[in-house]
Amino acid sequence: GIFTVAGIIDSFVYHGHRAIKKKMEIGKLG
Repeated sequence: GIFTVAGIIDSFVYHGHRAIKKKMEIGKLG
């Protein structure tokens, strides 16, 4: 229950953070 929700949120935040970082890197090049 609670651990599953926490895991989903954790993975969502982790992938979201990576996506933002990738966009920033692309923005710097462009």
